[in-house]
Amino acid sequence: MRRLLLPLALLVPAPALAHDSAKLSSEADQALECAMWAATVAGAIEDPELVTAFGYAMTYWIGRFEGMTGQHFDDFATEEYVNKLQPRFEDLRQRCAPEMEEMGGRMQNWGNRLQAAPSA
Repeated sequence: MRRLLLPLALLVPAPALAHDSAKLSSEADQALECAMWAATVAGAIEDPELVTAFGYAMTYWIGRFEGMTGQHFDDFATEEYVNKLQPRFEDLRQRCAPEMEEMGGRMQNWGNRLQAAPSA
């Protein structure tokens, strides 16, 4: 559990800076939820390759969130917000994992195409 708290502690701003996530669009809120799910999973697993994969996924969703809102994710990802997600983690896994796998597959295919391309 201690390993889980360190990554999440990095995501939690001071309470005075927190914004109301209820004001987010559904799509932005879903991106933030998936980012926090990925951060939590990354903090709870031991396999270094999986930790890296979930870290990349977290960064992807944070980028989506910030791109959609123009806001910093850490102004919304409060301890209260993350704690409210805990009971829904299985639902989040079912929603977020396929998106993570799809993006990971696309990245892998892209890398393979670049490696196979003739050098200029």
